Amino acid sequence: MWEAMVDCIRRSAKEILGTSRRSNKMNDAWWWNKEVKEKVKEKKEAYVDFMNSGEDEERDIKRVRYKAAKKVAKKAVR
Repeated sequence: MWEAMVDCIRRSAKEILGTSRRSNKMNDAWWWNKEVKEKVKEKKEAYVDFMNSGEDEERDIKRVRYKAAKKVAKKAVR
């Protein structure tokens, strides 16, 4: 009986309110200060550059840049 009632309530709420997808990518980012956010942003930009690089030589240079930015961002978050 309770199962049927709960199912009915949830179905009605879903029809009326809809659903949303929660993103937990930066779940712990609420406490970050400006400096930490900047370091993480630099790391993300370095990653995008690294993934979009074409030639092997260029890719190696950008990999080193990304790894350095990743290390700095980890320290800042810590």
